[in-house]
Amino acid sequence: MQLCKVSELVKAVRSLLDEGDGKELNKLDDTETLRLDEIIQSRLIESTRHTLATAPLSMIGAGMEFGETVHWYKQEGHGAGYVLLPKDFLRLVTFQMSDWQKEVHDPIAVTSQEYLLQHSRFSGVRGCPERPVTALINLPQGMALEFFSCTGGDGTYVRQAQYIPYPRTIKKRIYVPPLCQRFVIIRAAYLTALTMRRDALANRLLQNNKDILNDQLTNEHA
Repeated sequence: MQLCKVSELVKAVRSLLDEGDGKELNKLDDTETLRLDEIIQSRLIESTRHTLATAPLSMIGAGMEFGETVHWYKQEGHGAGYVLLPKDFLRLVTFQMSDWQKEVHDPIAVTSQEYLLQHSRFSGVRGCPERPVTALINLPQGMALEFFSCTGGDGTYVRQAQYIPYPRTIKKRIYVPPLCQRFVIIRAAYLTALTMRRDALANRLLQNNKDILNDQLTNEHA
């Protein structure tokens, strides 16, 4: 996971704002410049969180591992179970039990009709090694990833499990995947422009972000 210097991201955001605001930022005095940098820094975490939560997984890359301990509802290796999620969990990258034929990337909602089917008495409509299903649930111990289902018996384990953590600064650095950096910078510039009441600039930046993302997705599927 690549850590970027916060100072470099701030510089990039300022440059983008300056370019879009007709060089007006060059007229700021030292106090105003310091305040602007503080605003940008305060928006970087939210911008990174938003980008990591919404960007295609192909842009994010590998995450951090989890799932060392498996909890079974009934018998080990048979049926459903769950693994507790790290406290800084933001988004699932991939999850696969050892007897599953494929991995899962998108957990279903507990309010969905599909989740209700996972508790049906008819096994044919529930998740299975050929059609695995996961869901994010809240337990007294914290958030967990519930999985449906396994048939491998004793010794069934988590083959792979990766997640994206909630962003935070570490020694004035922050984790931003290389392919997401441009979107984080534009998003931070957008939020900063809103704070500065530059609504027209904010709208242009927001549209720019959407256009670049659409271009990225188009190129991936070309």
